[in-house]
Amino acid sequence: MFHVHPRPQTAPLSVAAGGESPLKPIDELVGTDASTGLDTMFIRVVKTGTGCAPSGAPDPGIKLKAGDGDPVEVPRFPETASIFNGPGGTGTAVADATMQAEPGDVYLVRAFVYTRGSQWKIQLVNHDQTTAHAFTWVVADNDPETRQPWIDAPTGLTFDVEAGQTSTQQTQIANLGTGTLTITDKEGTQPGPGFALTAVPEEIEPNACGDLEVTFTAPHTPGTSSADHSITSNDTTAQPTAGHNRQITLTATTTRRLARGTVIVAATKAGEPDETGISLGGVFRVDLATGEQTKVSSGGFVQRPCSVLLDADGTILVGDDGENKVIRVDPVTGEQSVVVIVSAQLLDLSGEAGGTIVVLCSDEFGTGGILRVDPGTGAQTPLASGDQVSGVQKIAAEAGGTILLLKLGEPPFDLTRVDPATGAQTILTSFDESTTPMGMAVEPGGGILITDSGSAEGGRVLRVDPGSGEQTTLSHGGLLHMPVAAAVEADGTVLVADMAVAGEEGGVIRIDPVSGTQTKVSTGGLFRGVLAIAVVPENDD
Repeated sequence: MFHVHPRPQTAPLSVAAGGESPLKPIDELVGTDASTGLDTMFIRVVKTGTGCAPSGAPDPGIKLKAGDGDPVEVPRFPETASIFNGPGGTGTAVADATMQAEPGDVYLVRAFVYTRGSQWKIQLVNHDQTTAHAFTWVVADNDPETRQPWIDAPTGLTFDVEAGQTSTQQTQIANLGTGTLTITDKEGTQPGPGFALTAVPEEIEPNACGDLEVTFTAPHTPGTSSADHSITSNDTTAQPTAGHNRQITLTATTTRRLARGTVIVAATKAGEPDETGISLGGVFRVDLATGEQTKVSSGGFVQRPCSVLLDADGTILVGDDGENKVIRVDPVTGEQSVVVIVSAQLLDLSGEAGGTIVVLCSDEFGTGGILRVDPGTGAQTPLASGDQVSGVQKIAAEAGGTILLLKLGEPPFDLTRVDPATGAQTILTSFDESTTPMGMAVEPGGGILITDSGSAEGGRVLRVDPGSGEQTTLSHGGLLHMPVAAAVEADGTVLVADMAVAGEEGGVIRIDPVSGTQTKVSTGGLFRGVLAIAVVPENDD
């Protein structure tokens, strides 16, 4: 017979550094010690470490109390201590006890009981003066049964998976008990639709962990999948609670995302004409290898798109100045939903590193404001307003948290950096009257790209040094005629949306970031009207 402690068996007993636990009752379970022939109560204790490994010295103190006697700390074998059932060593010596240290910070106490019937208690002393430790113990009438496992698995495991893809997660199963934990789950077990156990630890020694591997295969539609899996093991006292947990809740969120490197374009006339004959806006993707154009969504809320970017969840965010909305577009179905409506004319969007977006607005008097918007909730936080953003038409967030503003009203056309925390503004550079800056993008290294459609050279892309403000021409003429927007691929290659490639029809031009060499990617078709461009980042997970 054996009893696992502490009771209830929900979590190990934690003892502060240099502290001692309360006295805990234990039942008197007595059997015959095969090595001595004496009536013996066996108690096996484990001091759990951190990081799935024993912590080592110092040994804990283990005190036993019988009846009204004083707690007595059990010495290391071969020494023994007598335990009396009266205070101050009075009464009857009901037992002698000794302790042996075993591998893994496990300790076996044998109490040789001469007089039965005492009410027993145990107390754990943490001799480590710097670190708290936790303890479990087993009382039995024989040695083998004091070796009992104590499973502790994480309560949850989460997955974030693209539709149709698989994701594998590993988690550690801890054994906080005095004996070997044996897990009988088999590889291939399916806790729920899409979930499978792909690696299962068979045996875990005391004060150790084993790796459990779970794979989720996502369906082809977005949504959330969940399953509760109870690990099958030889731990007969396991609970579905943290600290002695056998049950893991598996949760997987499936999203639909575009392939990394996919180009997204928004055009004011990509959609079909409405009942009045006016063409509405649309969003489409472009294959960089073939130039093929595929419409994603058009019309509906998307009337006059002025900017486009990718949200962290893989959906497309469109800034539309028709009704001043930020619109979310499903990249697969084309379904549209409104994220937020702003109270002034929406001019531009830019994504921030933390997942929020900054929205540039303007009122009828030419002043405006900058809002930070949570794309998940639509919550708005004002960052700047009034004269601070007067005449500004384009916005871009930098990696360090600052914001770039491009003024396109009356000359001079300034590029300004704003600290959103303090509102402080610094003019980084100004463009001469021969320059008509139309679009802006930030390179991975921090360089700032400006598309210029007013150059006598027929269109060009400028690079502005983010520190000095120095302007250099990356590429000009050639295919560039009316460049209005830019985006940057993961390798630094520049993509430019031009309303009249080589003076003819709209399209996308690829530009080498070092040589400035131009390559036509795609033209005509859906490239109608004012354009905005974005590219799915390589590190989008």
